Amino acid sequence: MTIDTDMAAMHADLDAETANAVREKCAARVRKIVLEVLNIPASDRKRGLPDSAGLHIEWGADSLDLIDITMSVEDEFDISIPDAEADLIDSIDAIVDRVLKGPAPKGALS
Repeated sequence: MTIDTDMAAMHADLDAETANAVREKCAARVRKIVLEVLNIPASDRKRGLPDSAGLHIEWGADSLDLIDITMSVEDEFDISIPDAEADLIDSIDAIVDRVLKGPAPKGALS
């Protein structure tokens, strides 16, 4: 199973242990994207930041980084994130929440 729209549909129906495992698998993929986009080396202390850490403040992402992260997440999980939602995403946890929500409704991409 890939973590994409199928995962979002299943997530609501899973027992807590399985839902947590799915969430962690999704978070690992999002973390990898953030580390790659921000070009954070293995030795950087930022690798130890919690998933709730702010992308701007703690991770040091600028607005272009956030656009790149959003586009990479959309490609990785085969979803579309409306601009209005993308502007509110400020942590790995928030990205994972959005991915688990599933694809955007048609017409909501502006």
